[in-house]
Amino acid sequence: MQHQTRKTRTMLEIVVLFATTLLCATAGVAFGHDDDEPLGPFGPWSEPVNLGPVVNSPFDDNHPAISKNGLSLFITSSRPGGVNGGQFPEIWVSQRASRDDPWGQPQNLGPVINSLGHNAGVPNLSPDEHLMFFNSTRPGGCGAADLYVARRKNKRDDFGWQAPVNLGCTINSAANDNGPTYFEDDETDTVRCFLTAQGRAASVLKTSTRVSSATTVRSVPLS
Repeated sequence: MQHQTRKTRTMLEIVVLFATTLLCATAGVAFGHDDDEPLGPFGPWSEPVNLGPVVNSPFDDNHPAISKNGLSLFITSSRPGGVNGGQFPEIWVSQRASRDDPWGQPQNLGPVINSLGHNAGVPNLSPDEHLMFFNSTRPGGCGAADLYVARRKNKRDDFGWQAPVNLGCTINSAANDNGPTYFEDDETDTVRCFLTAQGRAASVLKTSTRVSSATTVRSVPLS
């Protein structure tokens, strides 16, 4: 059984990073669409700013996903309340009226997204913000923990999510599948989902590629 976990001084808290770029860089250089097309180098990251005691709690708060307009912040948290009373991590959302306003008290997404007696977390929004991908140990999956997707009609309704759907055993495995990150390439009509598959021996970063709505390629480890 999992129990509530209080933070120690070494526990990572959710932070906001203000920087000149959101591109991943190696040795100060990022690469564009073509592998041989260097971009940058870019300026250094600024100092992180803690979101404070309204968003952060004495419990485990992690993996933020923010909406494009900067007004909704989805997090994974084991704080008391929610569907499981803090016994399992769940997905919460903090909202604010404008970018200049402070974040409000996080609200639980409820039993449609969070599952009684099971973990739910690591939210990731699709580019159009109508889809949310996340990890859950709820029953009916392919392994210990699976990736799910939920849809909402109104991208401004943070509580309008429909029942989540398992991504299936092509992407999910018998291991712990976690950390979904969703990309769309409009030029090639290709969708990629990067994920972490954690087995007994090690964690492996994988990618699954969909060329069209009817074609899915099995997820493979990234070399």
